[in-house]
Amino acid sequence: MNSLLKIIELLSEIEKKEFIKFLQKKNKTSVEKNIELFVLLTKQLSQTTIIETLYGNLNKNAFHALCKRLQDSLIEFIAIKGFENENSAEQEIFKKLLAARILLDHQLYHIAYKLLFKIEEKATVLELPTILHEIYLTQLQFAHLYSKIDFKDIQKKIKVNHTTLEKEMQLSLFFADLKNKIKTDNFSNTSIEELLHSQNLHIEDSLTFKSLHQLFLILDLKGQLTTNYHSTIPTLEKLYALVNNKQHLHKRHIYYHLEILQLLSYAHFRSRNFVTFKMYLDEFEKLLDDHPIFLKQFKEDLLLFKVYFLNFKGKATAAIELLQTNNSFLPQLFLTTCYIQQNEIKTAYQTFLGLNKTDAWYSKHFGEIWVIKKKVIELILLIELDNFDVFNSRLIAFQKKYSKTIQLKENKKVSLFIKLITKYYLSNSKHDRLQVKEELKQLDDLVNYKEDIFLICFYAWLKSKLENENLYYLTLDLVNMK
Repeated sequence: MNSLLKIIELLSEIEKKEFIKFLQKKNKTSVEKNIELFVLLTKQLSQTTIIETLYGNLNKNAFHALCKRLQDSLIEFIAIKGFENENSAEQEIFKKLLAARILLDHQLYHIAYKLLFKIEEKATVLELPTILHEIYLTQLQFAHLYSKIDFKDIQKKIKVNHTTLEKEMQLSLFFADLKNKIKTDNFSNTSIEELLHSQNLHIEDSLTFKSLHQLFLILDLKGQLTTNYHSTIPTLEKLYALVNNKQHLHKRHIYYHLEILQLLSYAHFRSRNFVTFKMYLDEFEKLLDDHPIFLKQFKEDLLLFKVYFLNFKGKATAAIELLQTNNSFLPQLFLTTCYIQQNEIKTAYQTFLGLNKTDAWYSKHFGEIWVIKKKVIELILLIELDNFDVFNSRLIAFQKKYSKTIQLKENKKVSLFIKLITKYYLSNSKHDRLQVKEELKQLDDLVNYKEDIFLICFYAWLKSKLENENLYYLTLDLVNMK
């Protein structure tokens, strides 16, 4: 049933109505329990209530069988909708390739090859190496029967296309391998250019739109692991220049283009380049407005980006109002941060308590680094509430579970921060506080232009405590200091 609910969540209200019509056409009898089940599931009722409504008793076997059939129908419907939304140009090429093969089978070589050359040209422009591979194989199959075929020319094109396909595959393997190695320190100490060179890959005009998108994902992963998005920006901008050179492909790759703008906006935000961040954010929002079919996938990112911009431009009230409209993890975690910055500690803690899923769940869906940030925010809240027993318990659990992670080179500042806030909380005299203040100087370089904005927020909290300053205004000063 959980799988069914997750699939149903993918459907818009219009698509839900279309699915019911789809089921009505598919049903062979007047009994429409599958439609009844679908409607009940959209109402988010309990499993017991649904079973009793459908059967009048707890007939679980019949219910599970019905769920299986409904899930199969949903998958079929989604597949059909996917084909409907698929790029028409690509479909047209496939159809003409099939037509060309039929013509060749009937020995109409001149017409067939004229058609093949035409769709080859279109597939080349649209960067469709997989389809090109099929076109070239078809051309080769009957090349000996058509005198106007230049065998060496086809051979050369196949080699070039094979290189393109190989690069796409290499990047996919490279990205998958990096994700498997994120717990090692090897990735963070190496530039992207060096990593690509080790795989015999280079950033160049010949890269397809798909490959450029893959590189954006790799750079974002590096930024996440090192909390140093600033170092990735020159390469990101270089890649985006190549994306802009492919204007003719933008409409075909709307989803990739949206994700590229999302990643580019986020990198500039984390690097505190607010003017550039806003420029890409506006571009991202406009493209999303023009293609609302993708709104569901990017709605939360757009919300967060707007909130980040508002909060760090001195409009915290507006940011908080926006955040209150979304109950998912990242918006609620940042809402907690906003409340702390506004010294609304009790409200912040109540908001934090709403994040009640397990650490394993959050780690799986958002990554371990966000779980660590959540833990640090909890420690800050417990200090603010002066709840020593719970603080001490959470601190011991945190150090036991994440000691190896925060000892990695890129997380050393997190480790030092935990040490300093603990010292601050346990300090009993003015001398102790002065000692913590002196040790905090080890983190003063956090305000330099290369440092991550979220790390500065943590640093600002402790600094505000030690210097008795307003946290929010101090944070804004530090964030805008370069």
